[in-house]
Amino acid sequence: MSGRVGELSAKQADSLTQFRYRIGDILPELPAQHDHYLLRWLRARSFSVPKAELMIRKHVEFRKNMKADTIISDWTPPEVITRYVSGGMCGHDKDGNPIWYDVLGPLDPKGLLMSASKQDFLRTKMRNMEMLQRECQKQSEKLGVNVESVTLIYDCEGLGFKHLWKPAIETYGEILTMFEDNYPEGLKRVFLIKAPKLFPMAYTLIKHFLSEETRHKLIILGGDWQEVLRKHVDAEQLPVVYGGTRTDPDGDPRCRTMINYGGIVPRSYYIQNSIKVQYDTSVTVSRGAVLQLDYHVTAPCSLLRYVTNRKVVLCCHLVAFTGNLNPSLGVQLITSRCSLFVYPCSSLAPREHKMPPKHYFYIKPQHTRYFCKLHATGGSSPATGPTSALGCTDARRRVTSRRWRTCCRWSPANVTMRTWCPRTI
Repeated sequence: MSGRVGELSAKQADSLTQFRYRIGDILPELPAQHDHYLLRWLRARSFSVPKAELMIRKHVEFRKNMKADTIISDWTPPEVITRYVSGGMCGHDKDGNPIWYDVLGPLDPKGLLMSASKQDFLRTKMRNMEMLQRECQKQSEKLGVNVESVTLIYDCEGLGFKHLWKPAIETYGEILTMFEDNYPEGLKRVFLIKAPKLFPMAYTLIKHFLSEETRHKLIILGGDWQEVLRKHVDAEQLPVVYGGTRTDPDGDPRCRTMINYGGIVPRSYYIQNSIKVQYDTSVTVSRGAVLQLDYHVTAPCSLLRYVTNRKVVLCCHLVAFTGNLNPSLGVQLITSRCSLFVYPCSSLAPREHKMPPKHYFYIKPQHTRYFCKLHATGGSSPATGPTSALGCTDARRRVTSRRWRTCCRWSPANVTMRTWCPRTI
């Protein structure tokens, strides 16, 4: 059975009843309460009621934090996003589902990320999805059938290496994860047109953000993409530039009043050009010297991000302390100290000048105290330690960087875990 209204097995119908009962306390906070909506969450978790319940409860918290119910009326994206983020909704397919176009070629990912925060992009994409959900609701009322998903058309013409910039891939991955976690079954199908030779590389970088069900909805079209699109979309709903007959009121075949085509972001929008940075101090690290910078972190899973030039080598010491074990909440991180040590490359590690300029340290709550020392090397594996025989469960830490490698050694002393670099500086 498909798991949709009218096509439920006895087991699936029973799961729906249980699911509705178990989330009865949050039903009024959901954007919809009918069976069509609840079944989307069950299908996303293969009708596992506990997993679907956990997923939808996280979604309720997400909506509260992001103010999703009022984001369309109360929040406006920054001007640079409105003008230079390409894409838009235009028309409906033959089943009445709204169509969203993403035009990748004119997109300037570096310029956009230099001009607006990642949070602004996440909120913008969520705002767009809320608009599409409202359009689905209007179509359901107009057609008298349930419309709950969107047809997506990706125009990949002009896809190049500038779109594979690492921070852009990371941001796009977060957006995809947000969609997967909060708008399940929201995609009907995805058409990829005009894909260049670079597309397989780009797809490899983002496919791990997609669920297996979403990957099956991807349709990569060849040279006959216009004919294929017309099989799913009536010509009067398809812009002329995509093989249909639809134009703007002024006759524009690209329908620019509905689809934004982006462009290169002017440097006048760049944040560093509009914000004067006031540094607390300035220090010169001389040959053979070491500079230590201490940071106190008060929340678990915090992110320390630093940017430096390629003339220094840095290592990081993380010391985390945990409170008493709470069976219901788990172990909570009380406080931690993070120290960065800066060494001039010329005197201590001349081969490390190729290290990437950005690194990330994630501080995770642990069952016991640990000490972690990370050095830059030429490896590529993220630092992930196994479970300790001394009772330190989930003792993990992650370094997101292509040129970092660490090795693990367990200590019988009062510290549980140590990492070190074979090529110490």
